Amino acid sequence: MARCLSSAAPGCDSCARSWMAAISLFSGHRPGRSSDRASFSSPRNWEPPADPSTIPWRQGPLHIPREAGRAHALGAEAGCMDFVRLLTATAADALSVLIPVACAGCGAPDAAVCAACAVSMRAPPLRSELTPGFPVWAGTEYSGAARRVVLALKNEQRTDVSRALARVLLPAIEHAIAASSGIFPQRITLATLPSSRAAYRRRGYRPVDVVLAKTGLGREHPLVWQRQPVDQIGLGIAQRRANLNGSLRARPRLDGRAFLLVDDVVTTGATLLEAHRALTAAGAKIVGAAVIAGTPRRRREG
Repeated sequence: MARCLSSAAPGCDSCARSWMAAISLFSGHRPGRSSDRASFSSPRNWEPPADPSTIPWRQGPLHIPREAGRAHALGAEAGCMDFVRLLTATAADALSVLIPVACAGCGAPDAAVCAACAVSMRAPPLRSELTPGFPVWAGTEYSGAARRVVLALKNEQRTDVSRALARVLLPAIEHAIAASSGIFPQRITLATLPSSRAAYRRRGYRPVDVVLAKTGLGREHPLVWQRQPVDQIGLGIAQRRANLNGSLRARPRLDGRAFLLVDDVVTTGATLLEAHRALTAAGAKIVGAAVIAGTPRRRREG
């Protein structure tokens, strides 16, 4: 049975099942048979892909959510992940070695994001406020290479850029958590925002979830659509906020919990404001938001 660091129990049945399903999916072998033991180590010997101590606050205020009465691997120090998704992403990365790839930021060959574009996206996270008491930390400016890389992830199925974007998002999350220290006594859970149904059907994934998976951090999806807004393209700030108002609702039993909202990009802030409204209406506390990139106008407000 796989060792689950999110559980007080010595093992986690769900994680063990995921591990065995992943091995079956990618190898055709069935764990536990003698013919497989020479090729695959037992799930019991699996170790987490990231050392929780490498990020100081991973042992601090982040919450390990529980689902159906058992520990679930969504918290920051959780050692178990959805192995099928993890290995699917790993296989996709491996394919890039065999299939020619170009930098999503500048078109240079042989890298999903070249070293020059990766460096250009790195910057100290900057803070702005959508409303008083609702800070947003952006990992970089939504322009140049960063904008092109984010759009490649969202519109061109370029999930291979997610590792580079994770390096941009993680400092924004760290700053947001550090800034909330001492203000919110309860542990903080990362909450990602839902994609529209049309966008999810088109992509097959939530961009921000793909990026978060590369950080090793867990997340919850506490928000669902109760009505689908119209396409936001061409709408001004006031129109976007009116379009989204009342479109989200929170799942039950969130009263008193604290969340850090995580999204890919903030432009007008309309989506984050609607998420804030829906969660606070359900009794949750919002410590702020962290995004991969923010528009230049939004970043200057900080």
